[in-house]
Amino acid sequence: MAKRHKSEVIAISAEKYRERYYLYRVYEKDGNFTLIEVNNPLRFDEKAIDVQYEINPFRSEKSEKWSIIEYMESTN
Repeated sequence: MAKRHKSEVIAISAEKYRERYYLYRVYEKDGNFTLIEVNNPLRFDEKAIDVQYEINPFRSEKSEKWSIIEYMESTN
């Protein structure tokens, strides 16, 4: 059996379970959170479609890896 691409599995799941399938995003601005939800994403508006490309930086030889450390200045 051929291995399915992740996006194919999501599309098949969205079709099979359309009444229970949701896409959502959570945004934070100034400590306030907003959740935007789309139920049954296969029933979309044409104006909501944007072509997007997924680039996996872990598969690129041109990627750079950075280590990030959180620093909090003392208020004392």
